[in-house]
Amino acid sequence: MHPDVLSWIAAAECRLDVTGWSGAAIVFTTDVTSIPRLPRVRASELVGRGWLNTGGRTVTLADLRGKVVVLDFWTFCCINCLHVLDELRALEAAHRDVLVVVGVHSPKFVHEADPGALAAAVERYEVHHPVLDDPELTTWSAYGARAWPTLVVVDPEGYIVGHMAGEGHTHHLEVLIGELVAEHEAKGTLHSGYGPYVPPAAHSSTLRFPAKVIRLPPTPAVLELIGDDGAPIGSRSAGPEGQGTLLVADAGHHSLVELAADGETLLRRIGSGERGLVDGGPGEARFAEPNGLCLVPDELRGRLGYDVLVADTANHVLRGVRLADGGVTTVAGTGEQYMVGGSENVRAWTTASCRTAAAARVSTHRWTCACPPRGTSHGPRRSRGSSSRWRAATPCGRSTTRRARCCGSPGR
Repeated sequence: MHPDVLSWIAAAECRLDVTGWSGAAIVFTTDVTSIPRLPRVRASELVGRGWLNTGGRTVTLADLRGKVVVLDFWTFCCINCLHVLDELRALEAAHRDVLVVVGVHSPKFVHEADPGALAAAVERYEVHHPVLDDPELTTWSAYGARAWPTLVVVDPEGYIVGHMAGEGHTHHLEVLIGELVAEHEAKGTLHSGYGPYVPPAAHSSTLRFPAKVIRLPPTPAVLELIGDDGAPIGSRSAGPEGQGTLLVADAGHHSLVELAADGETLLRRIGSGERGLVDGGPGEARFAEPNGLCLVPDELRGRLGYDVLVADTANHVLRGVRLADGGVTTVAGTGEQYMVGGSENVRAWTTASCRTAAAARVSTHRWTCACPPRGTSHGPRRSRGSSSRWRAATPCGRSTTRRARCCGSPGR
């Protein structure tokens, strides 16, 4: 650890706790507001190929003066980066008048550097803040980023006050933003009001970034539609008899779409089209970027009460859909991503709870965590690699390998 940091910790009269799954934590025993801070560093100018979501404007640090700024260094093929986009939504909504999030897209792969692909990704993942296109990693390098994602916090006076890599920093950001708002309100250096975000023009289409399609079992040529209350509300043509209709996961519209056998005629939409996690009928249910679809075996549908399973990816849940009336229920998951080792998951652990499987989320990267019987291997397993790993003690006394929730450094 750097000598200046050690001196600062000593002056703060704090202790370093390393306890199980919570990892390392600095616990302060004095009022940290009275302790001299390390030398402040000015934020570097934001330099890149161009901007998205600004109405064609170039955004400078001077434009952001008076706001708390979070720079999100991301790349659109990184699952951890996509998780951070979701984490930032709540912070943006809670601090709309004083916080500006700026996405700095620093591509890892050649395809990600394509401006058209970036524009499509910003639209698909509903990025509602300005995005700097940084294909040469100019701004990435200026801020010393080493992994995707990296978050840098800049105070209203233009100084860097936070630098963190990986996902799962929501709580820390909330605390830091709250402190900065209070401090700069008192100093008179905080300015409320809208930031530089300009939403792009909306485009109307039946499908928006469809993810998966399955053919439903053959049905009569004319189907009767049933409303939420069980009463008939009309009928529709399903196409030539003997051909099943198509069910599409319309990820961009946060809904499912049933098409006739011709693949073009819209028959019905399941889901309100608003991002969220709500069960109910086809007009009130909400999804968040539904992707995978799977037909339930015939012999199980009656007992389970649904016909199709949906991987509701951004909600981290499985949903069941009943085709007769379009009803949607949550089958598995709580709607929250489990962060292995994250500060939000620190609980009073017991050996019994430790032996219970902690989580298995619906996503491209799958994590499981369980404490097996003594004498066997233990630890979270990930389907794909990550940038770093270390050893830590589990609450039940055994050690386990823990991996960083981020992508590695660029190979250039």
